[in-house]
Amino acid sequence: MINLHNKIVEHFGKYAGYGQQFLFKNERESFDKKWLG
Repeated sequence: MINLHNKIVEHFGKYAGYGQQFLFKNERESFDKKWLG
């Protein structure tokens, strides 16, 4: 199970940083719209 997890992490590692940035940006924008707009 841990071995599979490590394979997944290796495969998606290069996308993880970008994905987190994208999600954070989306969360931030929806937050601003909800509370400020």
